Amino acid sequence: MARETGRLSSNEAVRPVRDRLKFPFSSMRIRMFRTTFLLLTIPSIGLSQSVYDFEGLIGSDTHPFAPLDGQDGWSEETFNAAASMGVTATMSHDGTKSLRFQESGPGFGTDASRINDAAWSYASFSGLEANAYFQADMQVGWWGGSFGAAHDTNGNNQIRGSEAGERGVRFDLGGQSNAQLRLIAANGTATQAPLAGNGISSGNWVRVRVVMDLGANGGTGLGSVEVMNLTTGQTTFTPVAALQAVALALSPSAMDATNPALWDAMWLHFEGAAYGLDNIEFGVLEPGANYCKAAPNSTGSTGVMSASGSLQASANNVTLTAFGLPSNQFGIFVVSMTQAFVPGTNGSSNGNLCLGGVIGRYNGAGQILSTGASGDFSLMINLNTIPQGNGSVAAMAGQSWNFQAWHRDSVGLGSNFTDGYEIQFQ
Repeated sequence: MARETGRLSSNEAVRPVRDRLKFPFSSMRIRMFRTTFLLLTIPSIGLSQSVYDFEGLIGSDTHPFAPLDGQDGWSEETFNAAASMGVTATMSHDGTKSLRFQESGPGFGTDASRINDAAWSYASFSGLEANAYFQADMQVGWWGGSFGAAHDTNGNNQIRGSEAGERGVRFDLGGQSNAQLRLIAANGTATQAPLAGNGISSGNWVRVRVVMDLGANGGTGLGSVEVMNLTTGQTTFTPVAALQAVALALSPSAMDATNPALWDAMWLHFEGAAYGLDNIEFGVLEPGANYCKAAPNSTGSTGVMSASGSLQASANNVTLTAFGLPSNQFGIFVVSMTQAFVPGTNGSSNGNLCLGGVIGRYNGAGQILSTGASGDFSLMINLNTIPQGNGSVAAMAGQSWNFQAWHRDSVGLGSNFTDGYEIQFQ
C-alpha cells in the first residue's frame, strides 16, 4: 500500500508537483459531451476472506450420514440421540457436501466445533476492524440452529455450549417462536427478528452474514445482520431491519471469547433434525463496491480502487487505495455523488472518467500521492470535508459517494484513471 515516503507533506512541495501534473479538468465541474453510461457494478468482496465448504470431507447421503466427528479437526457431541452430526454428499442447496443433523426428538441436539489449525484457519481479528464478518448457509429447522465465532478458552481443543467463556458473537435461526432470527452478543444477550417478516420459512436455505464494527462503542462493538434466501433464488443480501447496530458486548481486555482478538474457532449447535450447514466464511469486508470499466495503463493492466473502514458516516473512518498503477507516478483521488462513463475523458486522458456532475479533487497538502515502486497509493479521507466546488461538504447517512484515482502515466495523453468505487454510507 502507499508508503509515507510517497506523500508530499508541505504546500511548498505540493505546488510544483501540481504544476507538473497539469490535470486538464476544472476543480468546479467536469464538462462532459456525448456522455455514455456503462456502469458495471461488482459486489463487495472480502479484503481478507477464509472459506470452508466441507468438500474435503467424506460424505454420504445414506442415513446415517458419514460422521463429522474426527474429520479434519472437527469435534462433535450429540445429546440424547443415537446418530451424530453427519456429512452429506449432495444435500446442500447447491448439490454439494454439507452438514446435517440426522435425529429428531425431545431434547435432541448437537454441538460441533473446529479450532483453527495448519490445515485451515481464518485470519485473526485485531479487534479494531470496522467491517469484520462471518457468514454461513443454514437450512432452517424448528427449535434453533446457531453458528458463530469462538475461542478455546480452556484449551481442550473443543467448543461446547456448556463451557463458560468459549462462545463469541453468533446468530440463531429457527421456526419456533423463541428462535426465529437472532443475533446473540458475546455475553449471551439475544436480539430477535421474525423469520416471516424477512421472507424466510422453515426448510429454506438462508445465507446469513453478521457484519461487525469491532472497535465501535469503545471496543464493545456493534453488529448487523443481513440475509440472502437461497431457496427463493435471491442473489444479494438484504439487511434485517431489527438487527442493525446491535450491541455485541465485546471486551477487548478479556481472556475469553468476549475478546474478538482471541477468536480462533467456529462453533455450531443444532436442536432437532432438518438443519443443514455449508459455505462458512470469515473475513473483513470492503465498505463499498467497484463499478465502471477502467482503460489499461502503461503496465498493461487496469488500475483498481479499493477501500477499508466503516460504512457509518459518523465514524469518519475510510481509507481509499488505488493499485495496479505505473510505478513512481503522481496521482490524486477525485470524488462525486454522480456516476458516469466518459471513454477517454473526451480526448483529454487515456482513461475513462467514471464520475459526473460536480467533481472534487483531493489535491491539498499531503493529498498528492506517489505510486512509488509498488504502483499504489492510499489516503485516509475526512468524511466531514469532502471537496466539492469551491468548498467542502460532509458525508451523511443515506448518501452514496463515488471515488476514482487519477494518475500520471508515461504514454499517450499522459494520464489515466482507475475504475470507480461507490460507498453507500449509513
